[in-house]
Amino acid sequence: MSFDQQENRDTQGFQLDTLSHATSGALTGAVAAELMLPTASTSLICIGLIAGLIPDIDFLAELKGKVAAWTMHRIVAHNIPVALLLATVLGLVVWSATALPLPVVLIVCISAATIHLLLDVLTSFGTCLLYPFNTTRFTTRSHFIFDPVVILICGFGLLSTSPVRWMAALLIYLSFGIIVRYALTAWYSSRHSDLGSNRLAHLEPRFLAPFRWLIILQKDDGYRYAYQNLLWRGPWHEQKHHISGHYDQRHLDKVITACQNDELLSAVLVTFDMPVYTLVNEQRSLYVLVEDLKWRLEPQLRPLVFTALVTMDSTGEVVLEQVKQGGFFQSGKTGLFRTVSCSHST
Repeated sequence: MSFDQQENRDTQGFQLDTLSHATSGALTGAVAAELMLPTASTSLICIGLIAGLIPDIDFLAELKGKVAAWTMHRIVAHNIPVALLLATVLGLVVWSATALPLPVVLIVCISAATIHLLLDVLTSFGTCLLYPFNTTRFTTRSHFIFDPVVILICGFGLLSTSPVRWMAALLIYLSFGIIVRYALTAWYSSRHSDLGSNRLAHLEPRFLAPFRWLIILQKDDGYRYAYQNLLWRGPWHEQKHHISGHYDQRHLDKVITACQNDELLSAVLVTFDMPVYTLVNEQRSLYVLVEDLKWRLEPQLRPLVFTALVTMDSTGEVVLEQVKQGGFFQSGKTGLFRTVSCSHST
């Protein structure tokens, strides 16, 4: 299957955490029922489930296109002022339609929305908590966007006669992940100080795996990376910033500039920590692959790559066409997947 024949599927992963937010919101409602209103357990669980999803309303920006999705999701409704406002409005609507006490309803809605923001902060993508006053993405990079342990804890909590204990277990688990992640980051930063004072160690949570990380050390010409869990670390590998094949650096620089000036790619690159650009030939056409290193090194996340057809205008300037997300890696049998295999051992 060639590039231009493949379906442009959205595999961004934004929808993967829906279950986490729904179950954590439902658990919040169960906790409130145990502590304040046991007779309304089912109603409060349902309210918590809905409130736990409400910050994701900004994902509706997808209806306006990819550019709007990348510039608005985890921003517009994922900040403290708007999330609390939406939760309060939801609480007032529920209160006006039911006989439930307003304080209890508001506590459930605001708590569930707050836990949503907390879970998003734990991921590599982060969230803009202080928007519109500040566009900084706050992140601990301690947990993957979809953590199966979070789902299990919330599920057991909903089935348990004591949801409070399971909520405490959830908070302990999340806190432990943050502590371990920062301890490992500090250890690698000090151990590899010979790479220079400006070289920072990144620990990225791996796909669907608690307590497994991708260790990334920045170098002048690229990155050094290895895989780590609680017990051991794998061998080190090297990854260049740019992979240009038979093309010279000047041509690659022009392609990178074109990527940075493209409306969609510029919005995406803002969220990238370690962008990697790859030039590849496919059926006599030249394409550029733009991806974050943490995506590139996880086979399950390769479909998140952005691709564009590279052409030249009449003045010799690089022009990007057919900019889209995904495409190349929908089929694991494509020759292109083998062409840009990502690991280069040292």
